[in-house]
Amino acid sequence: MARIRNVCLALAALIAVSSCVPGNPIDVTITSPAHGDFSTASSILVTGTTTRNAAVFQLAVNGVAVPIQPDKTWSTTISLNPSEVFNPVYAVLTRTSDGATWTDRIVVIAGDSVADGAFSDQSIALRINDSGLDEVEPLVASLAGGSLDIETILVANNPVATTVVCIIPNPFGGCLVDVTVEVFARDVTNSSPGGPGIANFASFALDVDAMTNFAAGDITINNLYVEYDSDGVDCKGVIHDTVTDIVGDYELKPDAVDPSNIDVNLIGAIDVQFTSFQNTIVGGVCDFPVIGDIIQLIIGNVQPLVEQGFEDGLSDPDGSGPLDSPIAEGIETALAGVELSGPIGESLGVSLETPLFDVFEDVDGITLDSNSRITAAMPDPTAPDFTASYHVPETFPTFGATTPVGGLPYELGLCISTSAFNQLLKAEVESGLLATDLTQIDIGFGLQTITSTSLAVVLPAFGLNLPPDTPLILRIQPTLAPVVTGNVGPASELAEMRLGQLQIDALTVGPPEQLQLSVALDFVTGLDFSFDNLTGELVPALSAPLPSNITSVILDNPIGENPLFVELVLPSFIAPILPTLGDSLGSFPLPDFLGLSLSGVEVSRQGQFMSVFLDLTPVP
Repeated sequence: MARIRNVCLALAALIAVSSCVPGNPIDVTITSPAHGDFSTASSILVTGTTTRNAAVFQLAVNGVAVPIQPDKTWSTTISLNPSEVFNPVYAVLTRTSDGATWTDRIVVIAGDSVADGAFSDQSIALRINDSGLDEVEPLVASLAGGSLDIETILVANNPVATTVVCIIPNPFGGCLVDVTVEVFARDVTNSSPGGPGIANFASFALDVDAMTNFAAGDITINNLYVEYDSDGVDCKGVIHDTVTDIVGDYELKPDAVDPSNIDVNLIGAIDVQFTSFQNTIVGGVCDFPVIGDIIQLIIGNVQPLVEQGFEDGLSDPDGSGPLDSPIAEGIETALAGVELSGPIGESLGVSLETPLFDVFEDVDGITLDSNSRITAAMPDPTAPDFTASYHVPETFPTFGATTPVGGLPYELGLCISTSAFNQLLKAEVESGLLATDLTQIDIGFGLQTITSTSLAVVLPAFGLNLPPDTPLILRIQPTLAPVVTGNVGPASELAEMRLGQLQIDALTVGPPEQLQLSVALDFVTGLDFSFDNLTGELVPALSAPLPSNITSVILDNPIGENPLFVELVLPSFIAPILPTLGDSLGSFPLPDFLGLSLSGVEVSRQGQFMSVFLDLTPVP
């Protein structure tokens, strides 16, 4: 009987431990929250399960003992630190008989978020200074096409002016003889009165100056010729003006139908100004005695007639209605070419949408204020898929004529908020960013092939438990998207970047590959950018983090490495390697702007937004 009792006790102990019972592995699992969940609360409830009870096992979460319930569930509350952003939850199940451990680890993101597919509000600014507008103006006509074709605009309003003048009144009332004078805009060398024609002028130019809450637009027509004739008395003439100014003020705002485009509206009236109005008779009886004298009296008033006719034809036909003045429509068409989001999104492999929420004009320039939505255009099926990105509330920037740090003049500024940049990082990771296999590594002795022998310098278990020179792969896999926090970097870099639970697996080369060690890294580093004028690219660079800014913990440990080596030694080993991850970020190509190439002036912050300031140069 005693023997049977002893056997039963032994079986009970075996069942309690059951480390070698098939189908009943030892494990601990965090069931909530999920890895990568966001929370704005100061603390969060953590729940989980184990496969063992408290008889011979103990549980700790983030180093604090947590009781295991009879049904093998557990729960606890942990505090969240928003300044850390990535808050790890680390559950460790320890067998009391020998100290063996089993772990589960997730990361909770402490902060606000933008849901996948939602917009980051007020997140991208495109600034064009007055000097940049000067560079763009010569290109507007070609971009606008027929919408700002001065010839078409003038001909469409033919006759540009018409007046009826009574030259012989009827003494009993009315008029015995009247003359109708019509002014046509057409090429006097190739067309006849009343027939089709085009305006005849040497050239025209557009000058746009930013003002407070509007833009002043001045179209200058050089050597304009228009023709007039009269009905009732045969008289033909040509008006010539060396410089004609068409002056107007314009409001710029997001288009109500498509906010990705700019809606341009004339404010008030067009003012047409002739500077050297010359009238030449070319045919008919305009210069005949008596009749000619009468006609000349009429023709002497042609200048204000023509000016008013031009102003009427170029005005807004329905005021605040949906129709635009011809010049406003032309400028609007030209500004539709201000398109950076599509080309930038394509170059980065993401979908980038930047609808305007405002257009702000001041005396130094114009700012196109945009919301943004950045999503993965071609997600990598092996990459994680995230439900949200990290959001940092920031104030939309205001601009001056010079850069914020160097005080340098610039022509174009492109600024992005922390939240929009985090959307970009999220989309890039979903597209495969940061996932890489390393077969060579520099551990201080130059680039070397990764083997059990070379890795044993840092992690001795690889030398003790694998044959010498066994080839290994270090597989780097992000489980969360990195974030920029809105702060400057640890060494005053442009931005602070944090990354949580970057998983690094050490595997023997297959087939089949065999996992030897899995480690999770959390780290803080600095992110800087420089502009490459040769390639027109914005180039990111990660700084090597301090070992004290790296947390390294074991997720899986088949090779039996000492956790202290991973936690204390690995950060110093891995710190010099992490900047190479910046190479996987790739560069950010910036396309030509309205046919002008870009050259860098300064990379800095405009307010809280990360910004690049550029000059515009005609493409050779």
